[in-house]
Amino acid sequence: MGIDREVLTEQLLEEVDTVAFLSVLKAATELTVITERVLRSNSLELSAKEWDILALVAPLGPLRPGELLDRASLTRRAQTLTSVLDRLEERGLIARSPHPDDSRGVLVSITETGSQTVAETFPHLARELLAPFFAHFTDDELETLASLLGRL
Repeated sequence: MGIDREVLTEQLLEEVDTVAFLSVLKAATELTVITERVLRSNSLELSAKEWDILALVAPLGPLRPGELLDRASLTRRAQTLTSVLDRLEERGLIARSPHPDDSRGVLVSITETGSQTVAETFPHLARELLAPFFAHFTDDELETLASLLGRL
């Protein structure tokens, strides 16, 4: 739908922006609900917030908690992040260690058990969540979508 924003009235533009925002919010909510269902169904008893952290630390870690907070899609409060990290560490999925260059800093890294959990869980998520989601888009559309959502 080619919208010429210059000819839209301010009110109509606000309506279009609201519809777009609500569509993104609805999609995010649905993806989170499906993620929670898949994670709970395979006896791992991971929450979507816990998966969010594991999925970030596995390929990118070790990371500072602040970096996790900036990159996480579901965990936006430091207090919530601390609780999630505590639970993951108790279960042996992540480890916190002193930052080598900053005596006050901490690094979060994934453990072997955490890596194994990610490797075992991702196929379930791909089958239940990603494949149906991606089926709605061409490769070019997915690249555009990733670029646009990355700006948020």
